[in-house]
Amino acid sequence: MTNSTCYLLRGLVATGLLCPAASAQLFQETYHRDRFHDHYAVQDSADGFGHVVAGTVFNVNEGDHSDMHLMRLDEDGQMLWDQVYDTGLYERCLSFDQTFDGYVLAGFVDQGVNTACLIRTDSDGNLVSAVLYEDQVFGVHSQLLHVEHTPVDDGFIAAGFVNTGYDPTDEKLALVVKTDPGGNPIWDRYFDSSSMGVDYNMAGKVEVIPGHGYFVTGSTNAPVEDGGGNQIGTWQGALALLLDDSGATVWESSFGSQSFAFANDFEVGIDSYYDAATDEIYLLTNNSELHLCAVTVLDAGSGAVNRTFDFGPFGVNYIGQSILPSADPTKLVVSGMIRSASFLALDPFGVPTSYSGNSPPFLVEIDKGSGAIGWSFFYPIPSAGYRGYGGFFGPFSQGQQGWIFSPDAAALTDDGNIVLAAYRSNLTPQIDLEIAKVSGKGESICADVPLLLTTQPRQRFPLDPVVPIAPGLPPCSVPFETLFNATEWFRCGMF
Repeated sequence: MTNSTCYLLRGLVATGLLCPAASAQLFQETYHRDRFHDHYAVQDSADGFGHVVAGTVFNVNEGDHSDMHLMRLDEDGQMLWDQVYDTGLYERCLSFDQTFDGYVLAGFVDQGVNTACLIRTDSDGNLVSAVLYEDQVFGVHSQLLHVEHTPVDDGFIAAGFVNTGYDPTDEKLALVVKTDPGGNPIWDRYFDSSSMGVDYNMAGKVEVIPGHGYFVTGSTNAPVEDGGGNQIGTWQGALALLLDDSGATVWESSFGSQSFAFANDFEVGIDSYYDAATDEIYLLTNNSELHLCAVTVLDAGSGAVNRTFDFGPFGVNYIGQSILPSADPTKLVVSGMIRSASFLALDPFGVPTSYSGNSPPFLVEIDKGSGAIGWSFFYPIPSAGYRGYGGFFGPFSQGQQGWIFSPDAAALTDDGNIVLAAYRSNLTPQIDLEIAKVSGKGESICADVPLLLTTQPRQRFPLDPVVPIAPGLPPCSVPFETLFNATEWFRCGMF
């Protein structure tokens, strides 16, 4: 049970009590400093004690200078240490994973052009190595959006994209790179698809599928046709691609939504979960026509679509971010953000305040077989100041896909609870980091508000396959330094 009261008032949500202190299992904390925060990657610590959070901090007093950031929390949300990684340029961390002896962070460094980057640390977050990758095919922008540690060789598999020119609207290619333990490329693959108009090729998530290889999702190009069946442009389709251990394509099942009749029917792959018991891949996507998320279940051996379910008809404006196991082995949990919500919550001074147009996080439990929804909640955290990516990532956000890659925004803990990352933007004009650890049934120590969600099947249509093109991603060196900044942080607690 939760330790606060919630009630509905004219369609708004009012939270009635202050949040109590963290228990041994659950907590909700705001982490504040004189910076903006972009932290949508959280994991339960591999050593069974506490949690790890990674992302980017923006120094508003230094011209919005950005640095990569890694933070370790204990079981109650108390910060044990944090590390900031800086080259003196502008860095962004978009993903991380745990290794045998530390962590790996993925993102990019802005050297006038964006340059893909992996950095490796020890178990205390101290910098061990940093590798940047300069695209040798086009010589311009590259970004890594997701990384996973590959335990079989202590190396990494990472995904992202390259931009073929200096304009954000220039053609893009999905990128997958396999590295050794030092981050040196073993192989890399670029993937292109037919293009007319805006180009959407991007790999936003890569997952190790034992016995099969690597599953890659993100976005690709879907044709837009006129009434006579002639292609007149492109929109965004969901990339679904399995590679073997050498990077060769095993199968592709990329798809779009419904029919060509919808000019705003964008679809993008966000996250995936492999179920070894059934040998199936659960692919979480976002659809822009109705601003809703969906799950498509693929056979891991063939790529065949076994079943699909959308979050509707009450799921409009629910943007998915992560799909993760539940404490119940027959269920999965989807996390995300409501695109626009109105609710009442306490401000920093304990005054009930009405918030509108905010994007609070939600969790939904779904049945693996039928897609039926069990429990579902959102958490009324004021968060109207989401920081968009823009720039060379801007075209991927067309069709109001505001959050198209956050596959590590929530995680199942070893004690069966769920930890999730969110924003809070009501303390000051800046954006603070919020971490909540809720029960395995979504119950929060603060406020959890039930949602009225159902699932329903939805038609998909196959897309033309992406085409591998010549690789070319050798590493280069840019010096990093580690800045210990824990003294700059303080926990706001919850109100």
